[in-house]
Amino acid sequence: MGDSLIFYDVDFAPANAAIARLVAATGLEASVVVKQQSRLLLEDAIDLTPPNGGGVTGLAARKRGEAAIEHNLTGTYGLFSGVRIKGRRKITTVFGRKIKKAIFVPTRLQPYGTDPDPIYERRKDKYWTATGWQSRGQRAAYYVDKAKLAALRGKLKKRVGKLASGWIAGLRALGGQAASWIQDQVTAGTRGSFTPRLDPSLDDPSFEAWCTVKGHVVYIMTKRLQAAVNIRAAKIERSLPHILDRAIKTARL
Repeated sequence: MGDSLIFYDVDFAPANAAIARLVAATGLEASVVVKQQSRLLLEDAIDLTPPNGGGVTGLAARKRGEAAIEHNLTGTYGLFSGVRIKGRRKITTVFGRKIKKAIFVPTRLQPYGTDPDPIYERRKDKYWTATGWQSRGQRAAYYVDKAKLAALRGKLKKRVGKLASGWIAGLRALGGQAASWIQDQVTAGTRGSFTPRLDPSLDDPSFEAWCTVKGHVVYIMTKRLQAAVNIRAAKIERSLPHILDRAIKTARL
């Protein structure tokens, strides 16, 4: 599957209602609060996007992503087993008898070859989901060239954080930053936007969010953004009593 432009179908109503109450409690300009909370919402979304998640962020999340790659490639149910491809087999016994001089015969290559890259690309869309490998689709691992497997492993580890990189354009536009290993994944082909909009007449914040992601993870990415909206709304609601309490104490001074 190629990349596709996704407009997320997310219900922002919980965040909108919480932001409206926050504006009323703080007395700040609605546009200021919307921009601030939009930035924080995107930070929440990044914290929910693998390898982040479950309270694991930063370098610990990066290491978890790299460990997942190791597991997917060569773990118990991994796709590959790296071997040294010699191209020939040494024969020292014929019909149960040792021969004086060993002979070498060429080995027949496996039908799928010894390069892991095309195998990985062919299998990942079929057996990979946003939550990891579901199956390698066969009982035994593919035997591939050890050196080429090491190269593939290095290439994939450099991509850790790519999934979250679609949030970065919107985050930067709002004055925010993410971990460098995620921001480093932003390339010319990484497209994404998160635009807060405020109708002056209605004083009602609304949001437009889109990103370029693999088509088969659209649903789960939408769920992550929705979860971030709900988390942000809950955080605002928890902060309101403290904000109001401070306002009352200040008024009494």
